[in-house]
Amino acid sequence: MSDSLKTQTHVRLMSRMARTTGTDLDALSDSEWAGALTRCCTCSNPGACEDWLEDHIDGADHAPSFCANKALMTGPAA
Repeated sequence: MSDSLKTQTHVRLMSRMARTTGTDLDALSDSEWAGALTRCCTCSNPGACEDWLEDHIDGADHAPSFCANKALMTGPAA
């Protein structure tokens, strides 16, 4: 997979995870967003993320335990 395609895939996965968990990625600074994308791109099994997202189409309070951005993807503050 080319670097560009890999980056596009992980941007899409991060966006879907944020929607699923109710996380506002727009609230991140540019450096926080870049760091989150870098962590996401280190994932060795994006297929597991795809599967998890399909299983949580109606939403979730937080990302799965295997997510490199689990601490970030916790939804809106209560």
